Amino acid sequence: MKIFILLLPLLLTSQTAFSQSSSGSGTRGKIGFYGIGSLKGGMSSFGSADGTTIEKRSLYRYGAELGLGLRVGVFSFGGSAEYYLLKQSTDISEVGDTNASGKQLILSPTAGVTLGRFLLQAKYPFSSTYTMDKESSGGDKVVYSSPASAYGAQLIIRLSGSSFVGAEYTSLSYEESKAGSTTEKLDSDTQINLTSWGIIYGFVF
Repeated sequence: MKIFILLLPLLLTSQTAFSQSSSGSGTRGKIGFYGIGSLKGGMSSFGSADGTTIEKRSLYRYGAELGLGLRVGVFSFGGSAEYYLLKQSTDISEVGDTNASGKQLILSPTAGVTLGRFLLQAKYPFSSTYTMDKESSGGDKVVYSSPASAYGAQLIIRLSGSSFVGAEYTSLSYEESKAGSTTEKLDSDTQINLTSWGIIYGFVF
């Protein structure tokens, strides 16, 4: 949370550059700040890198994103905070009677370019946690963190007024797990891969 607060002056990008793209004057040469808010829905794939330590399974994914940014002509730079609820869709009997439902938090710097009514945006999730709903056998919360490999992309389409729709893809590999006070470094085989894709609907403000 402290990191996010420190980022707030910088966090103004995701959907700004296209917020005026449908006006007659365009965006070239303009500089300004903006914010965005969006709701999301989609699917995720969860499992260990080796596919056996934690078997791969599918999850439904619902969440929201808030972002702030700075627009410079057709380019935008800033950051965003995302929060998701994930519910396993794969039957537990197919994955050793285990359930990987949980909650995900992602903080990312962002950079985008506007092409008419379209905004193409890249993300680098530098901070993220995934907290399992089900506790460990010892009754501790299990949290995955420290993404070793993380990236994301969004394609946003401006609608009428300040609304927009879009699609996104995000991939993270968590290399650390914590259960209670015990923290474990995960190797390349046991890292947790969480890949997500979905649709977006939101507003620029």
